[in-house]
Amino acid sequence: SLLALPPELLLSIAAHLPPDAILSLKLTHPALNNTFPPLRKSTPLTRCARLACLAYLQRPSPTNLIRCVLCKATYPASLFNSAASPTCLPAPYSASTGGRRTEVVELPARFCAWH
Repeated sequence: SLLALPPELLLSIAAHLPPDAILSLKLTHPALNNTFPPLRKSTPLTRCARLACLAYLQRPSPTNLIRCVLCKATYPASLFNSAASPTCLPAPYSASTGGRRTEVVELPARFCAWH
């Protein structure tokens, strides 16, 4: 387990990691958060890391809206359901299913149906 490693070894590993990876490790467990020193405000984070932090810190919306990770727009949670996707096409008639059915392409997490 990563938590079983001595702090000296963890700090030695962290010396070879970019700031984004250290931040990710700090957010995984309180013990790791206490092991690694705080990141300096002057340490630049990538755009991806900043968006990940904002998503992690974002409070649940009372209106049940979700922000798409691709287009950055906010949509109702129902638009993140695979059945809402335009890629869901009616399949040909199947006697085994007793009629028409819908082929569903599963959406990745936090991707709106438009993608």
